[in-house]
Amino acid sequence: MFTPKVWYEDDEIMCTMDPLCYFPFDHNTVRLGIGKIIKTEQHGNTVYVKGELENVIMVNVGFKTMKSLREYSHEIPTWMKEDFNRFLKE
Repeated sequence: MFTPKVWYEDDEIMCTMDPLCYFPFDHNTVRLGIGKIIKTEQHGNTVYVKGELENVIMVNVGFKTMKSLREYSHEIPTWMKEDFNRFLKE
């Protein structure tokens, strides 16, 4: 299973892409618009992101289906919300 390398700078998160995606660049950059990123925590293809203004969970990181879920999204399962809250409190 592909696990991307993830890094960030200011309000942008960067990640390597799955080689099977045929992405024309060696990495993808996403501007999250959540203010400066304070910290991240990666769990395989999921990345928790704490920002100055807002917090998000990035899912399917490294794949074309990658997306950002806002902190209160109904798409986040309960177990993940609990783990995300732990991350935010640390």
